[in-house]
Amino acid sequence: MARKNKQQIITMLICILISFILWLYVMGEQNPVQTKVIEDVPVYFTNLENLEQNNLTILPNQTFTVNLTITGRAMDVYKVKPEDFRVEADLGGYIKKGINNIMVEVKSAPKGISVVYDKGMPYVKVKVDSLLERTIPVSLNILGKPKEGYGYINPLVKPMEVLIRGAETYVSKASSALINVDLSKREGDLLSSLPVKIIDSYGDTIQYVSVEPKYVDVFIPIKPSKKVNIVVKTKGNLLDSKILNSLSAKPSEITILGDKNILNSINFIETEPIDLSKVNESISKTVKLIIPKDVYIEENFKNITVEIKVENKVEKNFVVDVGILNINNNFDYSIYPDKINVTVEGPESIVNSLSSEDIRAYVDVENKNEGEHYLPIKIEVLKDVNIKKMQNQVLVKINKK
Repeated sequence: MARKNKQQIITMLICILISFILWLYVMGEQNPVQTKVIEDVPVYFTNLENLEQNNLTILPNQTFTVNLTITGRAMDVYKVKPEDFRVEADLGGYIKKGINNIMVEVKSAPKGISVVYDKGMPYVKVKVDSLLERTIPVSLNILGKPKEGYGYINPLVKPMEVLIRGAETYVSKASSALINVDLSKREGDLLSSLPVKIIDSYGDTIQYVSVEPKYVDVFIPIKPSKKVNIVVKTKGNLLDSKILNSLSAKPSEITILGDKNILNSINFIETEPIDLSKVNESISKTVKLIIPKDVYIEENFKNITVEIKVENKVEKNFVVDVGILNINNNFDYSIYPDKINVTVEGPESIVNSLSSEDIRAYVDVENKNEGEHYLPIKIEVLKDVNIKKMQNQVLVKINKK
């Protein structure tokens, strides 16, 4: 049984071999005409300069291929590949912005192969946009911080603009040419030629535009730094009816940069004087800093904001008990009068919050013997006001117990 099956398999293989030999004979001797569709044959453009002369350009991300129906002897047809053809589309004619259907022409084909145009001449769809060029500013994106105790000043960029060119769809979205600069842990100047990246207003990278120049020279001086306080200077006086509550600088301190010997001699930075004679109410005022020679301010800002708080100046009368300090227990003490009127002056908000308990009046009887003494009154006020008017002295009678 096994021998019989083996004979059948051998017989089948012999039949297949004979069939293949016969096919080769037919193909070799007869070689019939065959038709086939070759897909994705690449298309090459000619007269591209016509687009540029008309301020047009082909939009990127397009694939230009056609399918060709060919005919020829079977042996030739089966060997054909898409790259065996030279297919061209001529852009020398009328081209408009938008979608253009451009007829293609088969310039060369493999020997023995014909192209069949049974469905008309093939064409490719070409999306065309306006060709635009414009200059955009160069901007620096500083990454990292210099070494502790150092900072950077006045970066220099050359050139400050670059020329971009390409399809309007992309060029019109460009907002700046970005350069990333890493200053991490640096303590010496940076001098480098760095690549430019074109970005839109959202910070996203724009591709498919040409840039000239592609690299920009960047010089960033690195200097020693020091933090100092800001001192607000004033001139003139407020109206008599007003009082200055506070002056506060925002920020209250800044970082200065420069040579070490210069920084060592500077402990604060002053503002230009604020003329108080022109201030009638609480305001915020932008004030320039007075920057010494060869000194730089971190981040190159030259102005600060000063908060000026002004209040009405008011007076108020209080009746205050007069106390006695340093009493001798061997004596009795009497004060005439034992209450005095005290008039205080100051900011309205503070004066209105005062009470008699916030004012302390007393006389000092240390080393005073029996008898009558006119002693000066001493005043202490818990809040920041001025004593406008008060009785200067009282009579103190001292008697032995």
